[in-house]
Amino acid sequence: MKYEIEIPPNVWAEHVLPFLDRHSQNQLCSTSKELYESHLLQTTIAKWPFRTDLEVASFVSTLAFSPEGNYLAIGDANTGGIQILNCVNGSRTRLQSVRQNLGVNCLSFSQDNKTLASVRWDGRSIRLWNIQEAKEDSVLEGHSDTVWLVVFSPVDPTVLASAGRDGSIRLWQTDESCIGVLQDESIDYQVNAFDFSPDGRRLIAAVERSDHVGRLLIWNDLGEESTIETLVAPNGKMMHNHEGRCTSVRFSPDGHYFATGSWDSTIRIWNATASNQLVFEGILRMRDEVHSIAFTPNGKILAAGCCDRSVFFWKMETATETGVPLCVLSYFHTTSWCSIQFCKDSTLATSGGTKADAIRLWNPLEHAWSMDENEGDFQELIELWG
Repeated sequence: MKYEIEIPPNVWAEHVLPFLDRHSQNQLCSTSKELYESHLLQTTIAKWPFRTDLEVASFVSTLAFSPEGNYLAIGDANTGGIQILNCVNGSRTRLQSVRQNLGVNCLSFSQDNKTLASVRWDGRSIRLWNIQEAKEDSVLEGHSDTVWLVVFSPVDPTVLASAGRDGSIRLWQTDESCIGVLQDESIDYQVNAFDFSPDGRRLIAAVERSDHVGRLLIWNDLGEESTIETLVAPNGKMMHNHEGRCTSVRFSPDGHYFATGSWDSTIRIWNATASNQLVFEGILRMRDEVHSIAFTPNGKILAAGCCDRSVFFWKMETATETGVPLCVLSYFHTTSWCSIQFCKDSTLATSGGTKADAIRLWNPLEHAWSMDENEGDFQELIELWG
């Protein structure tokens, strides 16, 4: 199996072709250090201690790394099952599902690596799992409609938030108590995506009204007297509004930026450094609908998983100025569903959804990609370095 890596034409002509004249094309492809200078792009080649293509039982709906990167949680879209992969030794643990045939919609680890939260399609509850004992600890209930999203606070391992079709974002303690409800009661909407700022004091949500008009809602000073802002233009529409459903909201690790990805095939970048306002930075254009987005831990690179089976990488320093991606991994999976997650050491996990696609792991710091055709054989390397 071959995977394509797209490189801007000028880079290909000036740097790649001369290099390939000196090397077999099926061994190595490189780009210029002068052009792609980044902490993410390094030259070390190393094999993974376990397979880079992980077999899965059926359709993978969602992925989540633990904060320390020692676990990868895998949600099953068909059975509602959850697997916990130990990223140190490759072993797996299956969490017993109380109810079957309800696919897992979202997973999130607590900051102390002890608890995993999960929500299922068509479910109104949030389940909390004890990772060490591989058992269900508790169930959080209170939503009046389907819950799609769950995210732990980045600073407090006992606090998490959930949201979905009923338009409310509920803040919980892991002891099963609801400690707050965030909702703009002036409009009727559902929550499609949200994220905490790294300091845990701000929450931004992408919401959609019944007439499909989208907005960004911002809650400031969480834990005190929260204030809510709505990014709208004078005509009542959201400023720089996506033309399709917003599927992803992500803060950069330093909290300076946040990005929104959408079915309109764009990512929009916002500067969040000002305390009382958000400044629109620019638009990154994809070839197809954006399913998920993620920042590398150092915040220098933004990745996007798209429905054309590609993964785009953007250098944040120049992304909105040039509009040109750092690189694109094309046809990375055989189906259009592409979930992506980075862990603490910058390992990227992607899933195309189906059993045949499995889950692919790639470490950009080592920046070597193993092409093993689901058999686990180390057959070929494509290396990009800066």
